[in-house]
Amino acid sequence: MKTVLLTGPSGSVGFHTLKNLLTVQDRFKIKVLDLKTKKIQRKLKSVKNKVQILWGDIRDMKTCENALKNVDF
Repeated sequence: MKTVLLTGPSGSVGFHTLKNLLTVQDRFKIKVLDLKTKKIQRKLKSVKNKVQILWGDIRDMKTCENALKNVDF
C-alpha cells in the first residue's frame, strides 16, 4: 500500500485535502504532519484513528526527514 504525507492538515486547504484523502483511505496509508497545539489536537481528534499523526514543525529538517520515511507521495 502506498503512503501519502500531508503537511498542515489542520489548515483550511489541508483539512479539505485530508477529507478528500479519507474517501480513498482503503487505497492509501495517510500520514499527516502538523504542529502540536491544543487547537490542532482538537481539530484532528476526529481522524486520529484513521491516519498516522506526526507532530512537529515543517521548518525543522530532522522532523521532515523522519516524516518522509517510507512515504510515496
